[in-house]
Amino acid sequence: MDSTEHATKEYLLAGGRLTCLEATALHGCVHLASLVHSLRGAGVIVKSRLVTYAAVVERLRKNGATLVPPLNLPIRDITFTEYWISR
Repeated sequence: MDSTEHATKEYLLAGGRLTCLEATALHGCVHLASLVHSLRGAGVIVKSRLVTYAAVVERLRKNGATLVPPLNLPIRDITFTEYWISR
């Protein structure tokens, strides 16, 4: 496991929620699905749901990152899968 995957795993274990876009932008982890698969294989209960692109952009902003999607992109209609660890 490289440092980006380790940081992403620690974020999830601390109760954070992430999409692939957030994992890449905030932690440099481009293999979130692989990490989730690995966690599930180790017996960790990882839950998921769909969230809008607009919600992801807002969360990124709250975490200090800036993402400006193209004006014609329907960010309220596009969804990402969000993952978190069940407690």
